[in-house]
Amino acid sequence: MSCASTSVPERKKRSILHTKIGTSLLTKGQLPQALGELLQAIDLDPNNAVAHNNIALVYLLREKYILSEEHLQKAVTLDPKYTEARNNLGRVLIERKKYKEAIQQLKTAADDLTYATPEKVYDNLGLAYYRAKQLKEALNATEHALKVQRNRCSSLNLYGRIQYDLKKYKLASTTFDQAIENCEKKLYAEPHYFAGLSYMMIGQNSLAKSRFEEVIKLFPSSEYSPKARLALRELNKGF
Repeated sequence: MSCASTSVPERKKRSILHTKIGTSLLTKGQLPQALGELLQAIDLDPNNAVAHNNIALVYLLREKYILSEEHLQKAVTLDPKYTEARNNLGRVLIERKKYKEAIQQLKTAADDLTYATPEKVYDNLGLAYYRAKQLKEALNATEHALKVQRNRCSSLNLYGRIQYDLKKYKLASTTFDQAIENCEKKLYAEPHYFAGLSYMMIGQNSLAKSRFEEVIKLFPSSEYSPKARLALRELNKGF
């Protein structure tokens, strides 16, 4: 039976099925297969907000930010109370450097007191403010995220970056150390590098050296590895 001749309730039912399959594939990292299923879902039911959100996640992971934004805008238009999609939209808008729009979307998402994971919203809101160079607001939003989930890896790293930019280097070094402890499974180079810089700024060169050496050893292909090598050369001149 062709899609054109299928009843609307049946098409919606099949759309939900393809959404479930696509979402499962997405969680397994099988992005091409997930996208195929999810595109079928919206072909059957263009008003399937969950499918639009999950298609956007595939595009986000593939760094196709314009396409991701289009599907997220559709999702929140279809369901203005779909906070997960609105949070994702805020994240994509950050990637597109539309910080003012991102902040507006994320503040709306933060107003939903029924949303089960508000730390994700405040994390993104902090990042939007940080990228917009509004450090006071970034600090406040990130503190909100950490109040909800005090060991959140991305929030700790961002908190450290904000403290570093505010020249609160001792606080930043402590925060980055916490981030390193909690980001261990994520293989995240940034807190190691900025911990090193923070220790340099407060004159604890031995600790700085250790952090830079970790970057080179653990993350040799990261953007921070050559920067860590340069910093080490500067430190070694003083030893």
